[in-house]
Amino acid sequence: MTQDYNKRIRTVIIDDEDHCISTLLKMLDMFCPEIEVLGTAGSVEDAIKLINRSKPELVFLDINLVNGDGFTVLELVEKRDFGVIFTTAFDYFAIRAIEFSALGYLLKPVNFKELVNAVNRYKEFRLTMEKYEFFKQNLGKNLERIVLPRIDGYDVVPVDEIVFCEGVDKYTVIRMKDKKEITVSKMLNEVEEALEGLSFFRISNNVLINLTYVKSYDRSRTPTIRLEGNFTFEVASRRKKDFFESLKKIIRSV
Repeated sequence: MTQDYNKRIRTVIIDDEDHCISTLLKMLDMFCPEIEVLGTAGSVEDAIKLINRSKPELVFLDINLVNGDGFTVLELVEKRDFGVIFTTAFDYFAIRAIEFSALGYLLKPVNFKELVNAVNRYKEFRLTMEKYEFFKQNLGKNLERIVLPRIDGYDVVPVDEIVFCEGVDKYTVIRMKDKKEITVSKMLNEVEEALEGLSFFRISNNVLINLTYVKSYDRSRTPTIRLEGNFTFEVASRRKKDFFESLKKIIRSV
């Protein structure tokens, strides 16, 4: 993991002020040697061309450009599959900047400590995404064991030992057969997508269950299921019919 964390990061700088580009280049060279600058641009048009051509992993993007702004660049590039660190002299742009990128923004003049922290946030983000892609690839191959990415690493677990997954804010808590809990750094929708085609069913907005662990079902006014381990959950009314159909398929296959 250390090797991945420190590998070179393909980067471009978008800024319409030459002295700002020069200063940032010097700071990156001095404090962030893992950054490989592929090129720079100062206008919206040139920025779009540079990003489309060089396909960077990370973009330092000035919000105010001579003929537009950085948000326009992000809206018009062919594919936005890179991290963004905004640079700006005006902190009232910060809220919108954060909406575009969890990596945040740097106020000019850039402070070297804040620069290093921003680059480190990108590196953590990249590691998380790489682990998640590996997670999805494993499931695509229908392996018996899968990789669950955490913020600080990952767990490899048997698919058939996952009892249920519960969405909590922007994370997912996965409960295992041995009662171990694993907090995954992905939202429940993404975990559900990765588990598609297996014996899992979304019974409500925030709960995804493994149907093989259903022990009983209460048909009362508020439909409730009980899972192995004595966990109980309500089944959303709109999901009842699909739940029964999916459960029948599991029962027939046993």
